Amino acid sequence: MIMKSHQTLPAGPVVDGLRIGSLRLTAIFALSQEPAGSPSGETMRLAEMLVAATAGVHHRFVRVAALSPSGRPVAALSSPKPAPFVSISHAEGLIGAAASGDGPIGMDIVSPNSAGDGLDFFFSAKELSFRADGFGDVRAMLWAAKEAAYKASQLDAEYRPRQVKIRALSPRGFEWVICTPYRNVSGAGSFAMVAGHVVAFAAMSVAGSAAARYTAKPLLQETAGCF
Repeated sequence: MIMKSHQTLPAGPVVDGLRIGSLRLTAIFALSQEPAGSPSGETMRLAEMLVAATAGVHHRFVRVAALSPSGRPVAALSSPKPAPFVSISHAEGLIGAAASGDGPIGMDIVSPNSAGDGLDFFFSAKELSFRADGFGDVRAMLWAAKEAAYKASQLDAEYRPRQVKIRALSPRGFEWVICTPYRNVSGAGSFAMVAGHVVAFAAMSVAGSAAARYTAKPLLQETAGCF
């Protein structure tokens, strides 16, 4: 319904052929000794390498910078070619980037070691009832899914995890909706494992947008999904 089963992806080479519905994306990951936190210059350079590979240009023609106030990364090319959408993440021991020329995406990396029950405040009882079914830890999956969904939404507002509702979750993927006073956004996503970390990829499906083709079953009744 959402995605094919989860994948184990390598750290190092560019990984292509990834999909959320019909949206195509590429990703790249690298082991890192830098502490988790705000995206580092190392992460930005990795994103620039991926954007260059996706756009088919030399990396010296690419810059990725954070958009204020959300910190959402935006790619720019000194080339007539359109820049793809890009998302980045940085967790303990691993950095990564994802890019797509089809539409906005979000990606998040979570180490299961950092996803303890202290996160339960941000999850609903329904969300905590989902089962990981042998794929990582359900809290790591939920947190990665919420972060990736927020990034894909391009709301550029303050991140409030409890506004991001995970409506369905399994190793095959997840469905999400974000409820705000301004507008509601929904979509779907998938999971992968990279170097022992849970990785979530997300794309949105909004009425009237080309993004509606991302999922086989678009979530167009966003308001009904807000609880």
